Amino acid sequence: MYVTDSVRIFYGLYMALVAGFFLWFVIRIRRRSSGLTAEPPADRIDPREKAFFGILLTAVVVGHVVTLSPLVPWQQWRLWSDPQPVQRFDIAVSDYAFQLPSTPLQVQAGEFVEFNLTSQDVTYGFGVFREDGSLLFQESVLPGYENRIVWNFSEPGSYDIRSTEYGGERHNEMLVRGAILVAAGTEVDRG
Repeated sequence: MYVTDSVRIFYGLYMALVAGFFLWFVIRIRRRSSGLTAEPPADRIDPREKAFFGILLTAVVVGHVVTLSPLVPWQQWRLWSDPQPVQRFDIAVSDYAFQLPSTPLQVQAGEFVEFNLTSQDVTYGFGVFREDGSLLFQESVLPGYENRIVWNFSEPGSYDIRSTEYGGERHNEMLVRGAILVAAGTEVDRG
């Protein structure tokens, strides 16, 4: 949720490279054990292969530390942070309806907000959708649990709330248009 797209792309390519090398290593060992090559038997691993496997394992560990570790000082990924929400909204869901504390929920762009969701009867979905109908995020709302999600709205606008999990024949009724109003700057009225 918080990792940038470029990091995801880099990490995906990195993992594909590691998986490719590992697959090559396994295929090479299998070919040796089947007698397709004139190399030593499979019960004895060549010292070069041991060295290669050690380098590959080191590359995996170093790659993980450098790309995603919170221990590296220059890393500023918010993947491991525990953001403190500025606002908290308690939303109960029951009888195929969202009970919002106010309509619309007013939020300021760039601030973390917490949605605390509870269900009284069945499993529902809590989906927040942009004006164009695309899904921004969702959370399952399980009965008997306090379902919590913290989100940072980066773009001002009006957002709809819909149930994203089929809970019964009245599922289609679970839509609140303009349920969240995200304002730019200091336009939010918290009074």
